[in-house]
Amino acid sequence: REIVVIVSGNKEIQLPQDKVELTAQAVGNPVVGFEYKWKLIDNPIDFDGMQAGKQDSTLKLSSLTAGKYKFKVIATDLNRYGEAFVNVTVLEAPRINQPPLAVITPSSDQILTLPNDATVLDGSKSSDDDGIVSYHWKLVEGPLQSDEGENTLQDGRILKLEHLIAGSYTYKLTVTDTDGRTNSTIAHILVNKKIDNKPIANAGIQQLITLPQDSAVLCGNGSKDDWGIESYEWSLSPDSPKQVVDLQDSRSECLLLSNLEVGEYKFQLVVTDSAKQSDTATVSVIVHPESNHPPVANAGTAQEIISPLAQDEESSEATLNGTMSSDDKGITSSEWLQTSGPATTIVEPGKLVTKVFGLTKAGTYEFKLTVHDSGGLEDSDTVNIVITPASTEKPPRINIGNDLHLTLPDNAVTLDGSRVVDDYGIQSFLWELDPSSPAAGHILNNTDQTAVLQMSGLVEGKYKFKLTVKNKRGREASKEVNVIVAQNPSLNYLVELHIAQPVKTFTFAQLQKVIEQVQLYLELSGKPEVIVHSVYPIHSTGHIVVLFTAKRPDRTFLSAINVVETLNSKFGSSSTVSDVEVLLVDTYICENKCSNHGKCHSGSKQCQCDVFWMQDFLRVYFGDGKRNCDWSILYVVIVILIIIIGVCLLLYFITCFFIRRKQNRVSKKKNYILLENGKSSSKNNSNGYKHGYKKTGRNKTTSLMRSMTSSSNEDQTVFEKRKLINKPKGRRLKNSNHKMNQVKERKTLVELQDELLDKDNSDNSFDGFGLDGDHQMTLDQNDFAKEIL
Repeated sequence: REIVVIVSGNKEIQLPQDKVELTAQAVGNPVVGFEYKWKLIDNPIDFDGMQAGKQDSTLKLSSLTAGKYKFKVIATDLNRYGEAFVNVTVLEAPRINQPPLAVITPSSDQILTLPNDATVLDGSKSSDDDGIVSYHWKLVEGPLQSDEGENTLQDGRILKLEHLIAGSYTYKLTVTDTDGRTNSTIAHILVNKKIDNKPIANAGIQQLITLPQDSAVLCGNGSKDDWGIESYEWSLSPDSPKQVVDLQDSRSECLLLSNLEVGEYKFQLVVTDSAKQSDTATVSVIVHPESNHPPVANAGTAQEIISPLAQDEESSEATLNGTMSSDDKGITSSEWLQTSGPATTIVEPGKLVTKVFGLTKAGTYEFKLTVHDSGGLEDSDTVNIVITPASTEKPPRINIGNDLHLTLPDNAVTLDGSRVVDDYGIQSFLWELDPSSPAAGHILNNTDQTAVLQMSGLVEGKYKFKLTVKNKRGREASKEVNVIVAQNPSLNYLVELHIAQPVKTFTFAQLQKVIEQVQLYLELSGKPEVIVHSVYPIHSTGHIVVLFTAKRPDRTFLSAINVVETLNSKFGSSSTVSDVEVLLVDTYICENKCSNHGKCHSGSKQCQCDVFWMQDFLRVYFGDGKRNCDWSILYVVIVILIIIIGVCLLLYFITCFFIRRKQNRVSKKKNYILLENGKSSSKNNSNGYKHGYKKTGRNKTTSLMRSMTSSSNEDQTVFEKRKLINKPKGRRLKNSNHKMNQVKERKTLVELQDELLDKDNSDNSFDGFGLDGDHQMTLDQNDFAKEIL
């Protein structure tokens, strides 16, 4: 049976009250006595409290925190059971409302100066214990003129003020909390009038010009104002000595003057700001009359002539050139005059450019040029012409050093011919390559016509260079130098790494990744150092070849073949390293012996076989793929002939076998005669027996065609009966290979058995059987012999 349990006590309390007593009472009379047990089954988060009497009828709770609690009480009495649930609610302590606090930021009074006419008042720092529900702004005090542009004040935490005018402003902020309580504070703003200083005019510095220049530009961009210049105004000053001038853009920052005359001009500039304040500045322009500068004579540069000193005047000449002379107004006249040296003849002394003859003696000739301008001013200059006999001229002395020695892969050379000694200066250099030198290599930047020759792309061999130097007097000198290029000592250790990528997209970073991978694969060889010698493209495919060698830690080279075998086993047929596809690893120098019957081409890696030797294509395409010269052409020809003869013999024997087999199908040969139907021999035996021989069966098979095609055989003969009795009727068999023509009279073929032909018959007759199996007849041998004869 169930027990009905009733719980009594305070179910709801409010802090600061934190104690509750719950009493459980079981209905009915106990058998033994009721036992109670209390249990908390639900509680608020982060709750706290104490309990007492957990197994009594009354549960005492204390130090409870706010929230909802649910308890379960169980009552038992012997075999009876009952339970009840009770909720306890602890309310928060009643709040004591505090008034809000209004705060405006900035807290101090604000001072503005026009044209700064905007500011912000921030009330977001106002506070309340339960929260602010509204902000209200109000203009308490302001300038009278502010009514015209009164701000629309919007309630909110922040108040934005714009277009303020000069004066004092007082704004009030009122905040209201959730309980309707308010608090206010005020803020003061002082707006000062704009400070506008008088502008400062600056018309620029005094200008000096000289005719024929008759224009000038005056600029007032040096003028200043704290709020900016509003207008410029240029004019001719009333006290200006000169009044004749043209003005343009007089109301702009810069003034353009034109048609100025000799004298002094004064101009004034008036600048005005936005407050209509102005300032004035003046500037002077002085125009000087046109001036005349003296001319500048230039007789040209000194000349040195190497001559065999001809005896006639016309063969020794020079040109005097004074066109480099100058004057501000132009040269009006000129004159050449010889001042020293043996006598000569000046062809046209009154021209700036003229010829002089008679330079027949060695020495120095001096000529003077005098020029005049339109103002009567003049200037003079001299020039010397030195005549040097050709016999005394020394050629240049060349020093280009000793022969140079290079070792591949170093294939570039620089030859310095600048250490040439000459008395008069070098005019030209020319480097020439001897025809016997290797053709490989190219000259860089046309340095074959300079003092220093630069050449790259050299190959193994001896290059002979010739330097020819010509001085300013036309004398030449030459000297030769040799450049000897030795073979690369690491040539036999070079390895080619073929990469499937265009050279223009192959980066240095990718190259480093590939080399690191190669070093990793070769670590079993003692951590070798991989040295890259060259990276170049293959023109036929566009792929890249990386040429490198590998060195052990003791600086000795790894065998190229071993490197190739190791890398090919690692890379396989194709491998990708850092997005780079490695196609092939091969030696740079072909190591293939070509079966000792040829030579391997280092470029194509193909075997060039000797005479009478050829490649074993079965090994190349079905074996290890190695190029070779294994096969002798002579042996190949013999083997081919043997194969052809063997095939022919085989075909012959096969053909003979089938022919013999066909002939043996007929096991017994037969002879036939042709008889007229209805005529029989007197020895016809209707029983079919003659001399102990049996009659041929009715269905026995014979072949007329086979007999006819073998008519020449003595064992088989076909007779016509009409021939045996000398009757001309019928037709003769024309050919044993044709079919028997049809005859008008019916005939009967008779089979003659070989046994009967061979048997000695005393009656000179033999038996025969018709092919139709219906008749048997006996023929006389005499008649048969006659037909045969």
